[in-house]
Amino acid sequence: MSKILQLKKLPHSELELEIEVPTDEWEDFLNEAARELSRNLKIQGFRPGCAPRNIVERQIGSEKILERGSELAVRKS
Repeated sequence: MSKILQLKKLPHSELELEIEVPTDEWEDFLNEAARELSRNLKIQGFRPGCAPRNIVERQIGSEKILERGSELAVRKS
């Protein structure tokens, strides 16, 4: 289960969170992120939202998947 380790207030009404996410849960977040992002892609041979993560990564880059996976992890935590 994800847990917040540290919450720090920064200037300009910003917050910094330190969150611990178990590896298996992190993989689930990345897979969900890839599914969400692939819904807007046209990948030959796959229906929208059904392409494997590695193929989605080749199309849009791993950074976008990591970013969306992080957002999902923070929201759940």
